Amino acid sequence: MKTTHRAFLSVLCGLCAGTFCSAGALELKPALFEGHGAGAALAALPDDPVSPEAVFARSAVEMLAAVEDLGRDFYAQGLRFDAGRSLPLPFLRMAVPVNPAPKPTKPEDVRRILETFHARLAAIDARLATIEGREFKAVIPLGAAGFDFKGTGKPEDRVSFGPFFARMASRGAERDASATADFVVAFDQTDALWLRAYTNLLRGLADVWLAHDGGELFAATGHLYFAKAETDFARLLAARGEKEPRGDYGSIADIIATIHGIDLPVADSARLARARTELLEMTRLSRATLASAAAETDDDREWLPSPTQNSVFNLRLDEAQTKSWTGVLDELEALLEGKKLLPHWRFPREGYGLNLRRLFEESRRTDLIGYIQGAAATPYLEEGPTTSAATWRELMRVFGGNFLGYALWIN
Repeated sequence: MKTTHRAFLSVLCGLCAGTFCSAGALELKPALFEGHGAGAALAALPDDPVSPEAVFARSAVEMLAAVEDLGRDFYAQGLRFDAGRSLPLPFLRMAVPVNPAPKPTKPEDVRRILETFHARLAAIDARLATIEGREFKAVIPLGAAGFDFKGTGKPEDRVSFGPFFARMASRGAERDASATADFVVAFDQTDALWLRAYTNLLRGLADVWLAHDGGELFAATGHLYFAKAETDFARLLAARGEKEPRGDYGSIADIIATIHGIDLPVADSARLARARTELLEMTRLSRATLASAAAETDDDREWLPSPTQNSVFNLRLDEAQTKSWTGVLDELEALLEGKKLLPHWRFPREGYGLNLRRLFEESRRTDLIGYIQGAAATPYLEEGPTTSAATWRELMRVFGGNFLGYALWIN
């Protein structure tokens, strides 16, 4: 068996290696990615379920392929991601090209896309769990990676990873992405924990979405986010010549309707409860990620560095930022476990707040405006210790104006 594994790994190295391929180390060639999308790179990558470096490399490329397929599905349905950026809506903010000939979109199409993405993430997490605690190094030229969102296979239609990541991190603003256009990352066990945490975060967000029946919300606002939304209102707007959001009073009204329409029945209570466990797992893995980074002694092309290391983005996490982020993870875990309560502005007294665990496990309807106003929060308000506002204030202070960019990076 060991002889077979060594032979397989040598084939893998021959196909993918760059300057080195030694025990516990693997380097992928830029040629694996150049000129095509992540799915094509995944198809060309041999599958070795034994060596941790090969398991991570395949998991990382599959993550890129899963994002590509998510974007390809949204492109096919004519996602208007600029509209999605008007509100903090997960997934609908994804920067995909404009499709001149999109498919008609129904609520079940959006559900199918997210369910497929969730399943891919779960498989990646399960694969990475098999190498937890095993040391390795997998060198991946992320600057050479890219996404074929249009599915044409043409190099000119390819979106490079660096500019795409920079745009997502900057909330869609145009930014000089030269720093991320050509870089190589030496991934290790710390990054395996990081990637697992990210899959759990995204699965938790997807499950919150999928747990609800959004049919009524889509009927009222689907045209804002999808170019050919199959709704009566979209057809009525098209009949009067309003084919796309124009930044006028109509678009403002649609955004208001979206906020007002987040009053959704919970159609799958088990799924909403599962979202809480996925978010809890994210906090555990994120904490383990920071601890693993702190224990490293090298400084080799890091993705997520410790305070003594540098990242490939020329960004650093100093001691204050690491301590603050760990404190936030502790607070978030306590909130999700119901050990601490979330204060409500309408009931500002000490020792009284919203029990998030009960909200995830008992809620049968999510009414955003009602939660903000307070009436919908009433069943989940109780006496008990509340989360520390000082922890959250310190988080904003140490990360300054770049908090959202760091949040996307660290999770």
